[in-house]
Amino acid sequence: MRKQLITLMAIIAISLSSVYASSYSIIGSGTACKDNTKTYYIQIPDGCPVNWTVTNATIISGQNSNSITVKFNNTGNVTIKAYTCCDIYTKSVTVNSVPLLHIKQMLNYQNTELTFRADISTFSSGSYYWECGTNTIQNQYSREATIYMNDPAVVKCTFTNTCGSVSATTLPMFYNPGL
Repeated sequence: MRKQLITLMAIIAISLSSVYASSYSIIGSGTACKDNTKTYYIQIPDGCPVNWTVTNATIISGQNSNSITVKFNNTGNVTIKAYTCCDIYTKSVTVNSVPLLHIKQMLNYQNTELTFRADISTFSSGSYYWECGTNTIQNQYSREATIYMNDPAVVKCTFTNTCGSVSATTLPMFYNPGL
């Protein structure tokens, strides 16, 4: 009878451990911006120690507590792990930045209809916005825009993502087949 009771207690302990392990997770954003900080938290049973590790980032504060602040030094993927008495919990974070922006004028044989393309240094989802004085712009909110040049003006493109905005400007070059 005593052996059965010990076996039953062991099954209950394993079951409770599984319940605790499956009911907790690291809470915090799955995306971050380079050179910014974010806080991550895990709800664990009282008295349960926690040890945090991060790859490709730095723990600024909170080691050995249920909450840490992480500084993201580089773009790419970061793994945050919390080692507790119940289990090991993992959170993946994608770190983005505002990319570099370059404007390229496409070859165009019509003197007043000029096409420009914005190239960014790394893939990033975001939005584009083109400006060029009072000139009419086709596809003003896309990566490539056609500008109908009635008045000479500087061409400007602004790219915005979750980490901020970056702008670039260029002077249009006109093609004149008569020269």
